[in-house]
Amino acid sequence: MATQQHPKPEPQPANLSRIPQSFTFDINAIDRVFDEEAPIIRDIIVFAARTKMRNLWGEITFTIDDFCKEFNHNRTNLQRTLKKFENTAEKNLPIIPGDTHVWDGLFEHSLYRAMKENIIISRKRKDRDEIESFQIIEQLTVHYKNKGISGKRERRIYTVKVSDKLLQNLINEYFLFDYNDYRGLSSSKLSNVGGYRNFYLYMARMIATMKYENKQKQQEPNDLKYLISVDDMCNILNINYAEPRDRKKHVKKTLDYLAANLKNTPFTWEFTKQQKRFPYFISFNFPNETLAFFDERLKSVFISSLISELKWEYIRKNNPGIVGLDLVKKMKTISKDDFLKWFFLPDNREEKDRCFKETYVKVYHSEYPHEEIDFELLKLEK
Repeated sequence: MATQQHPKPEPQPANLSRIPQSFTFDINAIDRVFDEEAPIIRDIIVFAARTKMRNLWGEITFTIDDFCKEFNHNRTNLQRTLKKFENTAEKNLPIIPGDTHVWDGLFEHSLYRAMKENIIISRKRKDRDEIESFQIIEQLTVHYKNKGISGKRERRIYTVKVSDKLLQNLINEYFLFDYNDYRGLSSSKLSNVGGYRNFYLYMARMIATMKYENKQKQQEPNDLKYLISVDDMCNILNINYAEPRDRKKHVKKTLDYLAANLKNTPFTWEFTKQQKRFPYFISFNFPNETLAFFDERLKSVFISSLISELKWEYIRKNNPGIVGLDLVKKMKTISKDDFLKWFFLPDNREEKDRCFKETYVKVYHSEYPHEEIDFELLKLEK
């Protein structure tokens, strides 16, 4: 059964973001751990990753209003006390020791759980299974602002420090997706939004796979198909119907919605049998324009080059006076984890800003045209 044809949405300027690969290889890891908070925690991960990659040496700071505006959430719904905490004994409420604030609203409880609980991710390699534990938030700072003449303090501004492991994956193992397409997916039902956005992040893996296979096989994109079973699709979308007919009906409805609403990620799809009695697989095809769209080009080259340049600064900082062959030898033994932890910190800004401008000249063959360092202003092309 072929996909229904829809008017092609008008494409928008590229607004590419990165997501760690691990979150797409284990397709429902976030939902498996966080249940009803999963859609909000997924958005927090996306928001934090995007913010950090726009300002590598800055903080991730936001209010609930910022978050709602960014992802089209209703503030009242996010602040409402979760039903599981209504009429609950105080000892069972989400309260951080030493504090009196109850983190029982959907938004704040999501932040609370993103700091308290890890995501366990399973990833199959060629000859082994790897099981990783991901912490999302390592540290959460809540800034207060007095309210009116009462002087009552309210939690207003949140600053989060995401885990070093998550940050490292944004450099070493990531897929690209379009931020505007992601946040444009909406529904009146939060679980539906979570399913849509979970699948869109999975599409980042699909597109990266198609780009790689196209390069390896030197085939035309239209000759390449990405297959996924209906069961796996239902896991991604959190579809729990018992009857196969109902599951396929809901999958079709969802894919039709996505095909009609994604502006920068056009695709076609169809149910296919794949040597089975019933058409219980889905075949996806991405046109060449879609595959070409997901490429950071010079921006990616710049970030990689900046990391290489700052490694020399990192070695000199930790080994004063080191020069020549000793410096080169030290480069080969540098701790990747320790370096990337330092790389993302706001420390040594003068040296980092200088390296930024020097690297810009090498990559773009022109002087950096702005006074303030801003990664968002990096161009994809010269």
